[in-house]
Amino acid sequence: YYDAFEQFHVLGSNVKIFAEVCVASFNADFSVVAGEPDFYRLPSGRLSTVVLKNPELVGEVLSDTTKAYDLGTKLDCYKTIPSLRHV
Repeated sequence: YYDAFEQFHVLGSNVKIFAEVCVASFNADFSVVAGEPDFYRLPSGRLSTVVLKNPELVGEVLSDTTKAYDLGTKLDCYKTIPSLRHV
C-alpha cells in the first residue's frame, strides 16, 4: 500500500516505542511513522511526546552486546504492535 500524499515522520532514538501487549517501551535506533504520530497517554492523563504507539518501521543496529536482546525480547514485543510493518 502506498499513498503519495501520506506524510512520513522519521524519529530518532530519543523516542521510545510502546508495545501495549508487553506493557513495555523500548528505545529503537530510529522509527518511522506514516501519518500523524500516536503518542502514549500517561497515567496522569497527559500525552507523552517521547513514547510512540504507532511506528510503521523500526530500525535496530545490532551489536555483539545488544543482538540477543534486540532479536529476542524486543523483537517479540515489536511483533505485537498492529501498525508495525518492518523491523
